[in-house]
Amino acid sequence: RFPNREFILPYNERVAPKMKMLHEAGAKFSLLFDASYGAGVAPKQYEAPVYPDVNFGYAGGLSASNVHKNLDKINSVLPADYSTWIDAEGQLRDIYFGAMDLGKAQKYLENALKWQKEHTK
Repeated sequence: RFPNREFILPYNERVAPKMKMLHEAGAKFSLLFDASYGAGVAPKQYEAPVYPDVNFGYAGGLSASNVHKNLDKINSVLPADYSTWIDAEGQLRDIYFGAMDLGKAQKYLENALKWQKEHTK
């Protein structure tokens, strides 16, 4: 119904068969690997991109304190020169009020950019 839109869809073991059907049908989409399906829990291990022609990003429990370590893990499963993205929300919220904590978000971005600078040629 929306040929001019590209959707970002969650990807994990539970939805893999449905994503395979979409891919085989030629649907245009990107995938966001999230083993916890939005629960904000980091996976035991990250998966490599599933399809060479589908953008693949990563989410699940990413925070300012662990983004550097998790980017190392994510990078270890990516093909050489692969561009990806990361998504964070739950760990960047204020634990008492639930609103986005701009201090946490800023620290998250600083640590992610620091990792990128360290790993960019």
